[in-house]
Amino acid sequence: MTINYNFKVSLLVWASIFVLIGCSDSNQQIVEAEKKVIRVAVEPSHSGVKTRIKFDQLLDYLELKTDARFELVKVNSYTELIDLFVQKKIDLGYFGGVSFVIVNERAGAIPLVSRDIDTRFTSTFIINKKSNINSLLDLKEKSFSFGSRLSTSGHFMPRFFLNQKGLNPEAHFDKIIYSGTHDKTALLVQDGTVDAGVLNSKTVERMLSNGDIDTDKVAILWKTPRFFAHVWAIQPEFDEKQKAMIEDAFLELSLYQERQQSILKSMDAKYFIPISNHDFDSLKKVMNGFNR
Repeated sequence: MTINYNFKVSLLVWASIFVLIGCSDSNQQIVEAEKKVIRVAVEPSHSGVKTRIKFDQLLDYLELKTDARFELVKVNSYTELIDLFVQKKIDLGYFGGVSFVIVNERAGAIPLVSRDIDTRFTSTFIINKKSNINSLLDLKEKSFSFGSRLSTSGHFMPRFFLNQKGLNPEAHFDKIIYSGTHDKTALLVQDGTVDAGVLNSKTVERMLSNGDIDTDKVAILWKTPRFFAHVWAIQPEFDEKQKAMIEDAFLELSLYQERQQSILKSMDAKYFIPISNHDFDSLKKVMNGFNR
């Protein structure tokens, strides 16, 4: 009788424990479900896998800092990124300067922060070594690749600097390709599809470091002057308190915090800085000089 009684007590205890665990899990699921979902999209500078790897750590960090859920929405083009923001299908976006100016004009996008490097960004012209190119003038009647038509560092600013040197791309180059992304531009030059191309300098540095660019086949021709590049921007009607939490989370990222070092490294940043619309005045003047 005693053994049977103790066995029943044990069963009741274990049953209670399982019920409590189940309730705890259910409560946790309810809490997670009640968290605000912030939809995020970023410019398609790289492939989808590389984009997710690059931004996953950052979004995990933002979730901890804001007690919200961040959902990364995949985009395949700069145009799609702009359209999703204008249609209010995303809340927060990582834009190139040109894309930001467009969503600012069309949807009132509010700039939040940029990386330290974005205030002094550059583009790099690269060549296939077999093309016999030694200067920008040697690009005459050569095939050339920009990135996306809406890319700041892969098209607009390189075109602007070429024009400053009296070189009209349509008249100077034999053929122009728009690859869509920086990585693709580099590979088109490397495999000889085009004689030369231009992409953002950070991508060139990364691909050289990773061995993705073969220095036996590709050489650097010229690096542009500095310009303003990227920005994180948010919907104009977004909750002010939560917007401030997101901005503060970015600004608090520091290389002196060991756990945050890998986040900043993945973003090619040392720190983030607050940004205003006035930071894009020069870029707006450049864009107004082109048909867009």
